[in-house]
Amino acid sequence: MKARGFTLLEVLLATLILSVGAIALIWALSSGLSATGDTENTDLALNIAQANMEVIKNQTFAAVSTTAQVSSLISNFGFSNFAVSGVVTTQVASQLIQIDITVSWNVKGGKTSVTLTTLVANNDCGGTSYGGFCWYLGATGTSCTATCTGKGGCANSGWNDTPTCTVCRSFVGAGAACTSASATYLPDYVAAQNQCYRNNSVTVNTSTAAGQRRLCACVQ
Repeated sequence: MKARGFTLLEVLLATLILSVGAIALIWALSSGLSATGDTENTDLALNIAQANMEVIKNQTFAAVSTTAQVSSLISNFGFSNFAVSGVVTTQVASQLIQIDITVSWNVKGGKTSVTLTTLVANNDCGGTSYGGFCWYLGATGTSCTATCTGKGGCANSGWNDTPTCTVCRSFVGAGAACTSASATYLPDYVAAQNQCYRNNSVTVNTSTAAGQRRLCACVQ
């Protein structure tokens, strides 16, 4: 008996089926590779954003309080396919800011990005840090309310210089005399006497007395 061969139609159908299967396999592999690439790019972008956040955290508040300042600090760390941008938004009376770091890159059909956000409080002390406060020596006849304006406000209670007037002397020098007294407007400094005064108690107010410079504990 003669063996029967394949007809042309059968060969064409078989070829079509194999082609469809091959196309589906290639598409699946391509999609898998693309998804893997997207995941890797996303992970890298997040690492770049986090590295920039670490740079920002190592700065003073004053050095990162504007968008221009943040923009001068951030970098793509040599990954040229990624663009990095930073935006600063003031939240609370210039004492709290929000910083957004965005890393973007090209994908098929456009761009995509990731953003990390952090809040930075103004913990910079331009005076003397002691007892959890930032201390400033006000001008003669100036209240602590005025001295602490823009510095987080005055502490409500519990602020006083050390028994040896360490805080006051940090401003006026170690040669100033140190005396304890009972008055609600203390501690302060009297320049005419080169005298630092601390309070015998911690009952204080934010007013001032003529001819004296208030030693002010600000919240900042």
